[in-house]
This record gives sequence, C-alpha cells and structure tokens, in this order.
Amino acid sequence: MSNGKAKSKAIIFGVGSFYEDRRINLNNEYNIIKFTDNNLNLWGTENNGIEIIPPNKIKDYEFDYIFIASSYDKEIKSQLIDMGIENNKIKSTNYYKSIIGENNPEVLISYVNTSFYVDLNKKITHGNNIESMIIRGVFNKLGYNFYSINHDTLFDDYNLCESYPRMVMGVEPNFPKLCNTYSKAIKIYYATGSYWEYQNCMIKKRTDEVNIKKNANIDYSRLVQPNKSAECADYIIQIGSNYTIQTYPEKLRKKIYLIRQSTFGYLNLDIGTKLTQYSKKDYMWFGSGGNILKGLDLVLEYFKNDSSVNLHIIGGPLENKFEKAYYEELYNTENIKYYGFIPISDSRILELANRCSFIIFPSCSEGMPGSVLNMMRLGLIPILSLSAAFDEIEKYGIVIHKLNVEGIGQAVRESKKIANSKEISKKFEKCYEFVKKNYNEKTFEEDFNRIISEIFKLNGIY
Repeated sequence: MSNGKAKSKAIIFGVGSFYEDRRINLNNEYNIIKFTDNNLNLWGTENNGIEIIPPNKIKDYEFDYIFIASSYDKEIKSQLIDMGIENNKIKSTNYYKSIIGENNPEVLISYVNTSFYVDLNKKITHGNNIESMIIRGVFNKLGYNFYSINHDTLFDDYNLCESYPRMVMGVEPNFPKLCNTYSKAIKIYYATGSYWEYQNCMIKKRTDEVNIKKNANIDYSRLVQPNKSAECADYIIQIGSNYTIQTYPEKLRKKIYLIRQSTFGYLNLDIGTKLTQYSKKDYMWFGSGGNILKGLDLVLEYFKNDSSVNLHIIGGPLENKFEKAYYEELYNTENIKYYGFIPISDSRILELANRCSFIIFPSCSEGMPGSVLNMMRLGLIPILSLSAAFDEIEKYGIVIHKLNVEGIGQAVRESKKIANSKEISKKFEKCYEFVKKNYNEKTFEEDFNRIISEIFKLNGIY
C-alpha cells in the first residue's frame, strides 16, 4: 500500500505472463513509467498504454526501481549491473512486501510468493496460496511490516528488508540461508511434510521394492535435498499430525507446533445429490507427483486383482518409468480409470466425488494431504496410511496399517463392510462436518495467530 505517499517510479523488465501474474500488485504500489524487454520485436510498442523501450535506453529515464518480471531473474540482474544500474535499484518480482507503517518492526518470510499475485475473483486451487495470504494478514494485524521472497529465489544480492527483521520464517532451500543471514532473528521453520531424512529413506525403500517386483529401473522421485532447516530453527510450525512429529529426531520434537491446514470453502457436500449418485464400489486416488511416494503402485496392484471395486485416479504427472511399469494396470484394466490432472475447482471433481464413496491414499511420507481433506469436504470416507492421516482418523475412516498390497486389501475389505451398511450416508456427512469445522481458513488463521503470539511472548515480545 502507498500509505498516502507519492508512488515510486518504476521500470518493469519483462512484459509476458510473468508480469501479468503480478500486474495488479505492481500497478497498485508503483508508478510504472516504462517497460523494457530483450525481445527487440517489442521495442517501440506499448503494454497497457506504456512504451516498451530497449534495455540500453533505461538510463535515459529517471526511476527509483527496476523490477525484473521474468523467470530469468539472475541473468537479467547480471545484465543490468553490467549496464551500470545501481544494485539497490534492482528488485525481483519474486520479492513482495506489505507495509503497514514506516517504523513498524519487520518479519521476513520465504515461502510461496505467487500467492500474492493471484486473481481473487477466481477460485484458488492450491492451499498454500490461501495460507500465504493468511500468514501475511496475521503479521500485519500483529503490527509487523511483512517482507517475502519466493522459497527458491536467489536473494544474496537483494536488500530484503528496510531494517533487521525481528523474525524470519520459511521453507528450504532459502530458510537455512535466512537463518545464517539474520542469525539474531527469531527463526521459524514452516514444515509441510515429514522430516527430510525419514522421507528420503521411505522413498528409497518403497522404490526399491517396486523395482524388484516389476524388474524396473524407476528413479527415486521427490527426494528432499539434505538440509538443516529443522536444526537451525528456534521453532517449527508443522502441517501434519502427531505421527508426522514422530518422523523427526527426538531432540527436535519439542520445537514443533502443529497447525491445521485450510481447505477450500467452495467444496461442500450436497448429501441429497450424493445419495442419488454414489456407488459403494467406487474409490478415488487423488495426488500429485511422486507416484510411489503416494502409494499409487499399491492401489494399482490391488485393484487390478479385485474386479468387485473400481478405482478412479486423478492427478499426476505420471513419471515415465512408473507409467511404463504400470501401463497394463493404468490403461488395460477394466475397473481402473486414469483421468490425469484435473484442477480441484473443475466440475469433474465434483462429479467424481459424488460417484465415489472412498478416497484411498497409502502415502509413505506426508504432512497431511490437502487432496484428502478436500475430498472429505465432498463426503468421501478416507482410507489412509498413518503418514497421510489426521490424528482422529479412526473415528472417520480406515487406517492402512501395512504399506503393501496385503495392507491395501485389508483396508478395502474393511471399507466394504461400511459400504454395505446402513450407516454409510451418516459417514459421508460426518467426514464433511469434521473437515468443514476443523480444517478451514478460520482455523488456520486462529492456529497461526496463537502460535506466533506465543512465540513472541516466549521471547519477551508483547
């Protein structure tokens, strides 16, 4: 926000989609006097009524900042410095700030900056976008100027804050760098999954099992770069369950505060519609990358050999070697259908959720998968590994106790008893009500505000 002051003059380097994603915010904060781009075909034309100039003409104009709106952030910065542009005038659009007062204390976050440029008139389709905006709002309400860089943005040469931040928070790879750069600040690691060493161990174990079984050579997928994020943090805010905490070395567990993630308020069970459309034989697997990590191999193997039930697979991408190893199950098995990626806001998600009775997710390492919680909002009954489960899973769904085909079979057999009972409609409603009440934007904000306020008090800040 401009706080009533004249807007700083800015030149924007880049006129493509990268800029368009950030256009509203930049236009609100700065007086954009020119655009520039390395594409000579654009020189002399206009973008939103503002001239696009060649880069070598930048120094002909008086400006306060030049913002790089391109994925070639590092290369363009080097280009500008070679041209003689002062370092302190060069800013990255991977950098964001929300200032509430000139002399207010500061916090510096490194997480997901694209959140601050989303079009709020459209349905948001990833939970971290909602949660980033809530985190910003909480800090502003607590009286802090909020500075943020994207979690993977190179920041060594950028002036990130006006003064030394009181707190730094984020995820790898930038969080350990922030800890080193601002060693006197309160340091909070924002963890969204299991401890990295546990996750890597499980990925290797499960992938090796699949490679032996399928005589394949599938690469390890979703390995986490070894890091000291948890060790260098003073506190850890963890999305997940008490099981997630147990994946950490014991000496680190006392640092951890659990937080309930949000779900999408536009997903709501219509019990009348569901009861006319659901099939007790239909199950859903809904996940992103890391096919073996998320147990897709196990459900494919089980459902291939149990034609009494149907499996609907949403998500991806499928890793090439995984797809080759499981081609028969994915494409030539009558009771298995693979849909590929479907945005969670798409009407097809609602259609499939109304058709399915259960969501099955035997992940070997998670925090708490948003896909599961959001499908529970649509009435699906969860069948989950402990890694993917919330703490009260037994009240609402079924635990997969063994991460093998036998464990999947045991859980599915248990689910068939629910499907054939008169209580299934109550289960649909119970799952919906539980998630709606406990995993929403308000509960995430309440949890985050409580945790941050407590951390400040522990450090003598009131």
